[in-house]
Amino acid sequence: MRNLEAYYVARYCAVTCTFFNAHLVISYAVARSIGEAGGVAYARVVTPPDWVIDYWHPLEKAHFPEYFKRRETRKCEYIQKWHLGQLY
Repeated sequence: MRNLEAYYVARYCAVTCTFFNAHLVISYAVARSIGEAGGVAYARVVTPPDWVIDYWHPLEKAHFPEYFKRRETRKCEYIQKWHLGQLY
């Protein structure tokens, strides 16, 4: 009985080892895919365009009053320069 049990244990270990060796995930392939060229997440950092801030909710804008006041004045100056043709 002892040898029969050892046979089943050895058989189980052999089957699981062959399964894991066949389905092995190589760690350097996972690390490569995070941020290097050729990976799945390469160049995924997207800088949002400037107009996105214009669509903030007024309660969100209330957290940064100086910034949005300065932003509105600069937008008005930019529009005036655009109408006069003085951009670049």
